[in-house]
Amino acid sequence: MMVSGDAEAGLGLIRQLIRDERGQDLAEYALALAVITAAVALIATSIGTDVQSLWSHAEPKLQTVIDAE
Repeated sequence: MMVSGDAEAGLGLIRQLIRDERGQDLAEYALALAVITAAVALIATSIGTDVQSLWSHAEPKLQTVIDAE
């Protein structure tokens, strides 16, 4: 099969991109970063809810102590 010069150059580029794994590493790091970011956001949201609940329970008791002084 005869391939023109431009087509041959395009096929060579495609072959090179298939063999080149540098982009794959970058994609893997980006995916890992996205998973870690989602986990941190989930944990921070959960902790924030717990802290809000803790302060809601402590506030009346603290106010009682402050008023007693």
